[in-house]
Amino acid sequence: FLEQVEGTEKLLTHAVTDINHMFAGCERLSVLDWSTWDVSAVEDMTNAFSGCYALKALPEWYQPAE
Repeated sequence: FLEQVEGTEKLLTHAVTDINHMFAGCERLSVLDWSTWDVSAVEDMTNAFSGCYALKALPEWYQPAE
């Protein structure tokens, strides 16, 4: 089971447009550093963190589906 993701600062996220269900269902994921992610081009982030119960907080830029 995925509990942490390392090296996210190396991801080139500036051109990513869809993170729909990216980490959905990762119930044990507790460590994820998104501080360097440029999500300005993301158009769909629906349920990107759905079911991530162990995360202590979600990114301030995250806009879950209403």
